[in-house]
Amino acid sequence: MSETKTRRTEIMIETHSLTIIKMSQRTPTNFVYCRNCQMKTAFFGASAATLIFRVTTAEIERLLQTGQIHTNEGSALCGNSLAEYFKNEVRFVQD
Repeated sequence: MSETKTRRTEIMIETHSLTIIKMSQRTPTNFVYCRNCQMKTAFFGASAATLIFRVTTAEIERLLQTGQIHTNEGSALCGNSLAEYFKNEVRFVQD
């Protein structure tokens, strides 16, 4: 009897994503200090965050309630905490 040997090949594919958010001078978003992150970052409204990170408003509200993303005294969302939660590499660039 002859034995057949099976050969197994594993292929690993690694992917990365990068989101670049270009801030124009006309955009009211500024780089401000986030007390939670302890660094300067861009802040967004909830509607902008839903478009950038492709999530629903309900998801943003849930993340706010659980403290997984930061907000300033108003209703603006911390760009760093959003990027960290969604595991995206985000670069904020101004004109």
